[in-house]
Amino acid sequence: MHSQKQSKLPTKFSDSVHTIVRSIPKGKVSTYGDIATVAGAPRSARAVGRTAQFGYPDAPWHRVVRSNGKLARRFPGGKQVQASLLHSEGIEVAGEQILNFNDIRWNYGN
Repeated sequence: MHSQKQSKLPTKFSDSVHTIVRSIPKGKVSTYGDIATVAGAPRSARAVGRTAQFGYPDAPWHRVVRSNGKLARRFPGGKQVQASLLHSEGIEVAGEQILNFNDIRWNYGN
């Protein structure tokens, strides 16, 4: 979810998002909203998505999904690429839906 050019310089919020996303363990997923909440801005799920799109290409963005457990809308290479990356970590996906979403949803700090 990134492009080679960044729209802005990193901010404290985007740095926090990057740190949180890099903390998501293999075999787990988190949502844009969960990440925004942990970063201190609970109503900023879209800002997390913009951070994914424009910055920090080294973060495991494939582990970030929508609040309903569905794959990201604009993952680079498409949903099939995201599903493949998740599958390689043992996460099952049917269509666009993460199976056992509530069981593998990661809670930061727990």
